[in-house]
Amino acid sequence: MAASHGPRPHQSRLVLLLLGEKRSGKSSVGNSILGRPAFHKKTSRSSREDGGAFGIQVTVVDTPGWTPHSLPPDRVSEELCRGLRLCHQEPHVILLALPCTSTFGPPQWRAMEAQLRLLQTPIWQKAVVLFTRGGVLGGLPIEEHVRRQGPTLRWLLERCGNRHQLLSDCSEAQRARLFEKIQKVVEVNQRPVEVRDRMYTQLRREWSRTVRGPL
Repeated sequence: MAASHGPRPHQSRLVLLLLGEKRSGKSSVGNSILGRPAFHKKTSRSSREDGGAFGIQVTVVDTPGWTPHSLPPDRVSEELCRGLRLCHQEPHVILLALPCTSTFGPPQWRAMEAQLRLLQTPIWQKAVVLFTRGGVLGGLPIEEHVRRQGPTLRWLLERCGNRHQLLSDCSEAQRARLFEKIQKVVEVNQRPVEVRDRMYTQLRREWSRTVRGPL
């Protein structure tokens, strides 16, 4: 897709941090964002890659995945902290990868929360939940998937302001929509606090349309 058809850049460079469990599809998301095979699928160490998309310079930091049965401190925790340092600044957006092929319940929430707490950086106002491997849903709407998952996933979405994106393939259309959401998060976080709070409320309503129905 040509840059003129993608999201309009608001930022000279975006720094994105990828987080998630093992086998969540994080590295594939990073490769899709950069438009090239920059990251290995079996990530054992945090790594940083630079590139461009839609006329924007992008830095993506990929990190090893954790497991619900491995609570910190451990090697993965150390690598997550190193991944944050590789950003060389506060990341503009934090992408939390959740595969549609697995359950997100209390054990998964506890493991995620324990790892994120170690980063000691604002998370939730910058976070976007990525529902990866969405092809397994077939024609199932994302709101129905969220309903079936239960209250833990709904709580996570609330913490993230209901910002989410379903990724079922590596199409340019999905890539463009993801970048538009990333740019909205960046735009909101650059505003003064009182303006930012109003914009958060507006965006929460906008992004919650796909999950509020039967919930």
